[in-house]
Amino acid sequence: RIIDLDSLPMPAYDLLPMEKYSSSDFEKPFSIMLTSRGCPYNCTFCLKAMMPGKFVARSPENVLNEIKLLINKFKVKSIYFQDWEFLIDLKRVENICQLIIDNNFKFKWGCNARASDIANNPALIRLMQEAGCIKINMGLESGSDEILSNIKKQLTKNDLSDAIKVLRENDIEPGFYMLLNCPGENSETLKETANFIVDEK
Repeated sequence: RIIDLDSLPMPAYDLLPMEKYSSSDFEKPFSIMLTSRGCPYNCTFCLKAMMPGKFVARSPENVLNEIKLLINKFKVKSIYFQDWEFLIDLKRVENICQLIIDNNFKFKWGCNARASDIANNPALIRLMQEAGCIKINMGLESGSDEILSNIKKQLTKNDLSDAIKVLRENDIEPGFYMLLNCPGENSETLKETANFIVDEK
């Protein structure tokens, strides 16, 4: 397994039809980036076989080089960081954001993040917004604490609510990934999830 991700070359974007890539949430020209592999958590539904083993990440400087390539050569205006959980290494994300700001890169971006990392780090979320972040998707999965426990999410409904509040306070749009029919699911837990979504909207 490759541990030093910085040793890999930049993606061969010139071989791709970059003009065809789009997202309903972001302005074109658009691209995705992957800045890390793996995840330290053990949610029961996750296909960790795709990237097994410990979490490894590219350096902030290496990430910036790819951003620079996308902006300067391909005129990209928005990027989605497709990492499973972008905020695993908080200091790394802080450094990436600071490099984006210091180099005056003006683009909109989004990422995936864990609710507890959002809720517990409002200062970092503010910095991310300053660096151009406009949307963060998180694994809501369920509005039932029982189901969240069953799937070993290591989160509660309160964590999810707190994260949504922090994002809205910083003008970042929250997005949700949902799962139905997890172990233990029934009509009551489904109602809990539906009511949670309605309440948080």
